[in-house]
Amino acid sequence: MFAQLPSLKALKSFESAARLHSFKLAAQELSVSQTAISHQIRLLEDQLSIKLFHRQTRAVSLTPQGEILAQSVRQSLAMIQHSLEQIASSANTLTISTTHAFAAMWLVPRLSQFQQLHPEIDVQIRANDQLIDIEHDLNSDLAIRYGAFSAQENTQENSQRLCADHLQCVATPSYWQHLAEQTVWKFLCVKLKNKNLKQLDYEQAISSFLKTRFDFEIQYFEDEMQVYQAALAGQGIAILNQMLITQSLENEWLSCNMQELSAPLEGLDYYTMIPKRSQDNEAVQVFCQWLEQQTQTRPRDGV
Repeated sequence: MFAQLPSLKALKSFESAARLHSFKLAAQELSVSQTAISHQIRLLEDQLSIKLFHRQTRAVSLTPQGEILAQSVRQSLAMIQHSLEQIASSANTLTISTTHAFAAMWLVPRLSQFQQLHPEIDVQIRANDQLIDIEHDLNSDLAIRYGAFSAQENTQENSQRLCADHLQCVATPSYWQHLAEQTVWKFLCVKLKNKNLKQLDYEQAISSFLKTRFDFEIQYFEDEMQVYQAALAGQGIAILNQMLITQSLENEWLSCNMQELSAPLEGLDYYTMIPKRSQDNEAVQVFCQWLEQQTQTRPRDGV
């Protein structure tokens, strides 16, 4: 396809001489002899069968054909240079696409641990709750998603299950302590945006658990972060994915109770998706190994 193109050496010599209006200055810029520049440009002119420069005693100027070629070559070399710089800068950069909740509540709090182990890898996080086509999303090296992994496995051969998740009822220790004083128990729940995911019937689950012993109300939020913040503020009992609150449980900001109400989310898992272009990416492999180790650690249950 490009067999008839001039050599890169000839094009670089031509671009430099055209920009500097001097074979001598072009030779200095490219660290070659002036004779070498003249030779490359002569080869280029012979190959194209046109004259590119008007040669004068102390300077050179472009012919009309040379002006056209100079503009094209300059733009092309600039694009090549830009691509090379992008490749060099991204060699140790790992861009991860994941949900807002997983990024804020699980990944970011642990990211310093990974960076201490691998300071040479620059991790960038792109949070987005929309499903993506990882093969066509060229801005991401790896995706971490939440959903029905078995279905994903049939369409994404590069998917890897991290762990199944289940719900926990959590609140501040102070809220649990004074719960008996409440005439109405307040639950904090999220309505999943992704309609393809299983929607838990919170009202039925809570009603079956409490029976008629206590009155209750449910406040719904748009995402897990809002539920989490409301729980930390002591506004009620949050029903959240256990994986997202591990650090809060370990730090005892929140504690678990009512284990009978904590229903498994059957068929929902955290999983990674790796595009084919990233299969041999060492940074992706290292991060996935670390991720797998981290997700094997589960928080201790409350009482």
